[in-house]
Amino acid sequence: PAHDHRIDLEALLRVMVFNRLCDADSKLGVLRWLHTVSFPALEGVEQVTHQQLLRTMDALMEHQAVIEQALVQATKPLIDQQRSVVFYDMTTIRSEGLSVQDGEVRQHGMSKEGLIARQFMLGLVQTAQGVPLYHEVFEGNTAEVGTLQDSLEQVIQRFGVERVIAVADRGLLSIDSLEALQA
Repeated sequence: PAHDHRIDLEALLRVMVFNRLCDADSKLGVLRWLHTVSFPALEGVEQVTHQQLLRTMDALMEHQAVIEQALVQATKPLIDQQRSVVFYDMTTIRSEGLSVQDGEVRQHGMSKEGLIARQFMLGLVQTAQGVPLYHEVFEGNTAEVGTLQDSLEQVIQRFGVERVIAVADRGLLSIDSLEALQA
């Protein structure tokens, strides 16, 4: 029944959150970790499979907007009142495997090591205190410089930031992006 699936999804989400808080690992690592911990209140956790964990991530994506809004509301009290200093950076995350999926974000791009590699990119905005405000996953061949303005606009819209002091490295800045930010 649909109701039982919902309970299973909630239990799987709890397991993954506990894992992130206690001993963050990959989905396969979560399965190994489950053999070392006890969840008396969550029945059937010992039967969890790798596919169930992956499908749980798909279910999260279906509700991404609602989850992000709830996180914004939950983190607002933790953030300084002015929210005037935010840090934004991008990193490349190398990916292995030969399969290609629809909507693939893994693309060949310049890696941190200066080589062309299959990867995706992660942009993160955080407060001066290190509280993450916003993140976005980009295709692996995305130029960093084109991501700064949109990401900062998302933070301004969600958190009501009145004034932004952007701290960025050379990969994120160009004359065009500086002019756009000033405007």
